[in-house]
Amino acid sequence: MPGSRQSNLCYLTCGGVIEQRRQMPEIRNQMSDTLEFAGKTLLITGGTGTFGNAVLRRFLDTDIAEIRVFSRDEKKQHDMRLAYNNRKLKFYIGDVRRAESLLDAMVGVDFVFHAAALKQVPSCESFGLPLAEAMVCGVPVVAANRSSLPEIVGDAGLLVDPDDVEEVADALNRVITDRAFASNLTERGRVQVQRFSWHRAAQQMIMIFDEIGNH
Repeated sequence: MPGSRQSNLCYLTCGGVIEQRRQMPEIRNQMSDTLEFAGKTLLITGGTGTFGNAVLRRFLDTDIAEIRVFSRDEKKQHDMRLAYNNRKLKFYIGDVRRAESLLDAMVGVDFVFHAAALKQVPSCESFGLPLAEAMVCGVPVVAANRSSLPEIVGDAGLLVDPDDVEEVADALNRVITDRAFASNLTERGRVQVQRFSWHRAAQQMIMIFDEIGNH
């Protein structure tokens, strides 16, 4: 994108809503304390939603230079402009599914909160299908070391204690700041995800049913 610092951009995504069981507010706060946001420009896509507002509030009183809110909802943007009345805020109307509508908003941006370059899966997931989806897409994974998640991740991601906010934030920061390490996780993820398929899952279920029927 002309005029943007695209190669240095950082993207974050979380598969879920903000709930206490997901520890997202604490993790977000810890990361904003450890990453260097001073004088930077932050773009929040879907910025008029619940998560976008939460991110916005966390950074508004910091020394970040500019926060850009990108969404399709002109009415909500107008309400936010009146409610916050802050010079750091800039508003952009558009749809993330249309790349051309992002061009103006992306120029000069340092951090983006939204699109998939990192997948953080909390401890409340069961099978961990979002992990498999992330690895298929070439996304580095940070996941909880509980439930079935270690089996899904193997050595292709970082496993952390979901109750240790600092450990989670440190893992996310490492993937964000160490490009070589993140690339290595991406490659390992593509190998790991080959272990899983709907065909194999169906075969295993048939074996279980057969075993039950024989008893």
